Amino acid sequence: MTGNAMIQFERIQEFKRARTAVIDGVNYAHVIAILLYDRSWRALVKRVAFALLFACRVPRIEPGHASALLFYSYRDKGRSDYDYIVDGIDGLLGDESRLVEVQNAFSLRQVVRTLAQLPRARRASRGLAGGWMSRWVAALLIAKFVSETERLKGLLARHRVAVTFCDAVPYDNLIAQLAALGGVRTVTAQHGQYRCLSEANMSPDAEAYANFVSDQLLCWGAATQDEFRRAGVDPARLGIVGWLRRRPGRVDSFGPPGVFGVMLNGENGEESNSDLLAAADDLAAMLDLTYVVRVHPARDPDRYRKLVGPRCTEIAILQPDDYLARTSFSLAHMSGAVIELLLVGCPVYVLDDGRLAEAFMVDGLNFVAKDLIAAVEQDRRDPAVARERLLKLSRWFNDDTDQDLRIQTAILGREELADA
Repeated sequence: MTGNAMIQFERIQEFKRARTAVIDGVNYAHVIAILLYDRSWRALVKRVAFALLFACRVPRIEPGHASALLFYSYRDKGRSDYDYIVDGIDGLLGDESRLVEVQNAFSLRQVVRTLAQLPRARRASRGLAGGWMSRWVAALLIAKFVSETERLKGLLARHRVAVTFCDAVPYDNLIAQLAALGGVRTVTAQHGQYRCLSEANMSPDAEAYANFVSDQLLCWGAATQDEFRRAGVDPARLGIVGWLRRRPGRVDSFGPPGVFGVMLNGENGEESNSDLLAAADDLAAMLDLTYVVRVHPARDPDRYRKLVGPRCTEIAILQPDDYLARTSFSLAHMSGAVIELLLVGCPVYVLDDGRLAEAFMVDGLNFVAKDLIAAVEQDRRDPAVARERLLKLSRWFNDDTDQDLRIQTAILGREELADA
């Protein structure tokens, strides 16, 4: 996604600003924003089916004394790293937290519920540019979420703060808006390296900052703070707490010195994967190395086999530990996996192919293709200097000093911690 995604991004932001989709105080343009990027027929059919045939299962909750509602709607995505964020926060807050999870399930009754809300949802969708089909799909999505709002609102009763996974996620955004309307403070987490995007690299990932409606974001580090400031977010809403994923310790040694790795992007950033592989071929040939390709978990390795050269020995979806055991350094692009490598001290070189977001344009991290060979050779000659550079980069992207206390304070506040 590049030029077309930029056009759609601007349309979606204008839809939010138009406020035609505000119903009972909730701006549903924010709620459905991330669902509006893909305008392929396949995506449109999936959106219609989702709006008409799937209902959100909202659990009944008993009255309690927990201060924080911890809301999660992504358990069915099969992402253990995402689950870890929510489970980790829940464990840190203890009795002060109530974890509530919602999922969508097939329901013929949802047809009636969605259609009942369609008249006002159609009026709400008129602020979206891009043709009648886009507006109809938006109207169906709005109608679905409007039909579920009352049940979700009930989850907020007697809570002082609502914690969500990501404001770009529809249900999370809806809960955050409902909480704000009810005077409940809102906090959301960071689950990847967020970055401001441009026409050269636009994707739905932009909604991480463009759809930020919560009172506070739990940032990994100063790099994220800088990106959100660039997007116009008040720095007072950006609290650094560190990386909210499993945090492996630093590793003293990695894979064989003659083998390096290439970490491909997922759907967002797909256009740069061919440049990554071309750069890997050149690097391998010039330095007499071989390389392993780590494919994003959501992609099929077979789609890249024609793009690799004879020095590629493996192309697969690899777990982090397996990948580190096979490689001595890495070539990467615009991926949160870059931060994972920095945290364990693995040398990583980010390719600047003209599509790289500014968040990754940090001295000592990003290189154009013609400078990669010299950078790798220099680090091999002076590994101590390379390690110090990697440590500074790691601190820039992730500051987890006193992480537990920072998270507890950001969510519960100092007064509630003192009373606990």
